[in-house]
Amino acid sequence: LRIVYVVAQSLLPLASLFILKYLVDSVTTGNTQVVMGVEMTPMVCVVIFASIFLINRLVGVMSGVNNDVMRQRLIDYLSDKMQKQSARLDMSYFDNPEYHDTYHRAQQESSFRPLQVLTGFMNLIGSLITISGIMVMLVSASPWIIVVMVVAVLPSFIVRVIKSRQIYTFRRNSTQLYRRSSYYSALLGNRDFAKEMRTFGLAPHFRERFVKIRQELVLKISRRLAMYDAVCAIVETIALFLVTMFLMMGAMRGAITVGSFVMLFEAFRRGQAAMTSLVGAVSELYDNRLFVGNLFEFLDLQ
Repeated sequence: LRIVYVVAQSLLPLASLFILKYLVDSVTTGNTQVVMGVEMTPMVCVVIFASIFLINRLVGVMSGVNNDVMRQRLIDYLSDKMQKQSARLDMSYFDNPEYHDTYHRAQQESSFRPLQVLTGFMNLIGSLITISGIMVMLVSASPWIIVVMVVAVLPSFIVRVIKSRQIYTFRRNSTQLYRRSSYYSALLGNRDFAKEMRTFGLAPHFRERFVKIRQELVLKISRRLAMYDAVCAIVETIALFLVTMFLMMGAMRGAITVGSFVMLFEAFRRGQAAMTSLVGAVSELYDNRLFVGNLFEFLDLQ
């Protein structure tokens, strides 16, 4: 079902772009065009355009329900696997800090990483379908538009892979800091410690420690990676500017109709978004493969 929804959500926007071209042309020229035996008057175009929009929204609703069911089943399954593994391991593990690091990493990742792998794979399929359709549209204007679209997204791909590796390494090396912040959080909110925290006035002390650790964890990685994203945004903006100018000049010369300009412009913008989504899906699969390794590291303990 998930595959069916992904394919539908990838093809329907392309169909709406195709109809948008005829809608704009019929409105601006006043001429009725015939497509596959159907007279594309402005009213017919609007009805078809609205119908595609409605179907796309309904598919989105059903896809959301499907995701919720998959997520719950997967979380339940993995929780059961982790509980069984924890129950069968020797007691000596529980006195070993390395075991608690391994368990913490697995517990943090198991609730969402495997589902992200599945979602990333589905997004990869959807992006490939969308990009294929958009390339067919853009090649009619100029193959160079496709080249620009692909080249513009390469820096983003490289940056995402680098980020994934750095974030994984940082979080793995910071496991004890994450565990310590969880411990402070438990001290501040758990009933078992409430009396001592109040008797000895320890709450401000542990709150300060908790905040300091969390700020350290966030600031270290965020500052390091922010510049990469800014460079990628500049490259993508330049590509959008160049292609828009190229299409605009073609429309002004009469080489393409206004409807074709609108369709190609929107196709390029959606192509950029689809390429970004494709890059995101590939990098997320790489990223999640690293983190899912934490889950199997725990499940492989003997």
